[in-house]
Amino acid sequence: MAGKVKILIVEDEFMIAEDIAMRLDDFGYEVVGTVPTARQALDILENNPVDLALLDINISGPVDGIQLAAAIQEKFNIPFIYLTSLASKAVVERAQKTLPSAFLLKPFNGSL
Repeated sequence: MAGKVKILIVEDEFMIAEDIAMRLDDFGYEVVGTVPTARQALDILENNPVDLALLDINISGPVDGIQLAAAIQEKFNIPFIYLTSLASKAVVERAQKTLPSAFLLKPFNGSL
């Protein structure tokens, strides 16, 4: 039997990150980390197997989630899903260029 799907959460709002992690755990996924910055995300990706990354677009630090997605594509080639409350046309167009697996708007309802 295959192991649990390993998911990295990149979200700079602690309570939201913890809520997502709890929900994913309840559904049987393994959360390998919840981090607020691109640098921390890349550190985890370099040192742990990860099957999927959930990326907030507006994260702490100088690198945003879209820039992080581009780095993930180039170096790790794993799927990622954007989680964001930023839904302006310009942000969506910029995010779409990175070919995400999905684009989910926050806040979430109870059926995440």
